[in-house]
Amino acid sequence: MATTRRHARGINQTEFPVDYPNQHRFQNSDFFRGALFGISRAAFYNYLTAGLVPPPDAKHGQRNAWRETTIAAAVEAFAKRSIAA
Repeated sequence: MATTRRHARGINQTEFPVDYPNQHRFQNSDFFRGALFGISRAAFYNYLTAGLVPPPDAKHGQRNAWRETTIAAAVEAFAKRSIAA
C-alpha cells in the first residue's frame, strides 16, 4: 500500500518592493492575490467580477496588470470592510 503525501498549504510569500506602493510600477494578479492575504485565484476572479476588486489598469498581452497604488487602495478598502463587519 502506497502512502500519499499531503502538502501543507503554503504561507503568503509575496515580497513587497522597498518603495511599495510605487505609482509607476505595475503588478499582476499573483501579486494582488498575495497582497489580499493569499486568496485563491478563483476567489480573486469572483471578487473582480463582483466589483470588490477594481478592474485592471492595463493589459500586458493576456495578463491583467494593476498599479501598485491601486492594489494598496484595494487592500486598505478590504481591511476597512473586514473591521466594520
